[in-house]
Amino acid sequence: MEELNKKFPEVEHATKACKHKSITKLQISPSKRPITKRRSTLKLQPVVPIPLEHLDPQTPELSQLVGQWQKLWLLAVARQTRLEQQQQTLKEMEEFANFDFNIWRKRYMLWISHLKSRILDVFRSIDRDEDGRISQKEFADYVLNSKFPTNSLEMHAVAHIFDVNSDGFIDYYEFVSALHPSRDPYRRTLDADQINEEVSRQVSQCNCPKRFQVEQISANRYRFGESQQLRMVRILRSTLMVRVGGGWTALDEFLVKNDPCRVKGRTNLKIKEKYLSPGGSTSKGLTVSRSNSSLSLYSSASAPTSPLTRKNR
Repeated sequence: MEELNKKFPEVEHATKACKHKSITKLQISPSKRPITKRRSTLKLQPVVPIPLEHLDPQTPELSQLVGQWQKLWLLAVARQTRLEQQQQTLKEMEEFANFDFNIWRKRYMLWISHLKSRILDVFRSIDRDEDGRISQKEFADYVLNSKFPTNSLEMHAVAHIFDVNSDGFIDYYEFVSALHPSRDPYRRTLDADQINEEVSRQVSQCNCPKRFQVEQISANRYRFGESQQLRMVRILRSTLMVRVGGGWTALDEFLVKNDPCRVKGRTNLKIKEKYLSPGGSTSKGLTVSRSNSSLSLYSSASAPTSPLTRKNR
């Protein structure tokens, strides 16, 4: 490029006799040009004007000189651009050598919070077809086109980390799990299944002719017996616990106090006749019924809250 700049005055002097092209002024004014947003980790190079493009050579020699000079100039500019891109790639590779996903994740979460957005909002903005999943490329392009400081190498690695099952797509569960490991939806689903199995197992021990009813209202809320009160059920230190008042009680202790056939100390014959089967025969396993008001994936209603109560009419 330095050599071209040194030789350019000579070329200008040699083409001094050339006439200038007649340019029709059909150019769009800068204020009316469409604005296109393009963000990238590489800095956009300013448009370099082609030298001597305004000249209209009249002789074959001048035409050959102008053409060859412009070709040489364009080749030099293209090579300089490739070198700068390669230099930027090497710089990214040096930075990527010390890449730590946890640091990246915390920076991205902080960036989301500064935007006053939720993880769900970010996922929905990427998932334009609303099929509940995004491709690795869609995710990488979305982040690269945003103002978040990262590069293509990092996003290639991040997208593969997000895609847990390596199917090329990132669903909502994988998206949340990667950004918020403490709120892993897979673990929450697993806990909900374990809770339901254990509740069903313990309730199936009921021997009453009229079964002790348990209805699952949501992922961790149940309605026991004829009571309309919803109670939270969760696993605490490998023990299934039920929310009672302001504290927690083990499920087996809760059933002992509330399941009629397990209530200790009741010797009243009427109670016995009403609740116990004549021969004390065992019954088939009882399954917990599920309410139609099951929670959707995007609902936040499964977050722990105080038990809901209904007023007795």
